[in-house]
Amino acid sequence: MCIRDSSRLNASQGNWDASLADCDRAVNSHPTDASARLSKGEALDRLGRAKDGLIEFRLAVSLAPESFEASLACGRAHRRALQLRKAMEYANKAISLRHNHPAGYLLRGDVNAEMDRVEEALVDYGRAISCSEEAVEARLARGGLLLRIGRAEDAVKDYDWAANKYPDDPNIQYGLA
Repeated sequence: MCIRDSSRLNASQGNWDASLADCDRAVNSHPTDASARLSKGEALDRLGRAKDGLIEFRLAVSLAPESFEASLACGRAHRRALQLRKAMEYANKAISLRHNHPAGYLLRGDVNAEMDRVEEALVDYGRAISCSEEAVEARLARGGLLLRIGRAEDAVKDYDWAANKYPDDPNIQYGLA
């Protein structure tokens, strides 16, 4: 089994220490491999080493500036670090790379919501949903934001859709409570 496959297997099993060790070997063997940097960043992030993970995500973007996945990962890491302007920059870059993918709009919507740009966030969540009817995270995020601003009737539509689509998901049931 190659290092990359071993890392993916360990990650899928939640064994982030082993995944990180595999990623370290991959990065040492191929320091300019953006995919290895992304995987290492994810493992570091999952192990609670967010700053180190962000460094790897930034390296991945610098190695593969046209990588949607790298831009998205970097934006998400900046958002978790509450570096919202940088998160917005990478969300916009991800959208420019794949304008028909819901994840970029979801990230930008989340950043807008955290910056109290409610209308912009609602537009972005709507765009994410228009990219994919299956964008359950965008529906839940929009529903939560609609609840926050007192538009419960509109929020229920998103939560009902999600509850009908995924009846056993406790996160959705919690949102309906």
